[in-house]
Amino acid sequence: MSTTTTDNPALLDDWLRPLVQAFQPSPRRRLLLDIARALRAGQQLRIRAQQNPDGSAYAPRRLRARAQASGPMFQGLAKAKHLKVRATPNGAGVGYHGRAAAVARVHHDGLAEPIRPGGPMIQYARRRLLGVTPADRATAQDHLLAHIQGATSP
Repeated sequence: MSTTTTDNPALLDDWLRPLVQAFQPSPRRRLLLDIARALRAGQQLRIRAQQNPDGSAYAPRRLRARAQASGPMFQGLAKAKHLKVRATPNGAGVGYHGRAAAVARVHHDGLAEPIRPGGPMIQYARRRLLGVTPADRATAQDHLLAHIQGATSP
């Protein structure tokens, strides 16, 4: 297992997909849903800890925004209400949808956006909200092994 992190969740699929494909569609979907939920929990903990997938701290807020802030960044985006899990027999994912996706994309990629409609453009710091870590890989592997052991038990 690699000790590096990546922002490409598709790399998790490279080793997981062939193993998961051996299951029938219904159990496969349940397994993928369990893995996705566990991965979401890990992403939520990391976001609440204000850490990028590589373990580094998020860039601090702008000085002016810091004075107006009432707590750590992205606490709302860390909620399951916004950080959605989807699973089908062919795949699973964790991500944002709608307005939450637009906000997350700006911060995740460090884009420029107006503070308010018609307001001045602000270049936001890059803060990686989602990404695959070695712990995420271990979580997926643990869930897969537990599922295989359960499937082979009498």
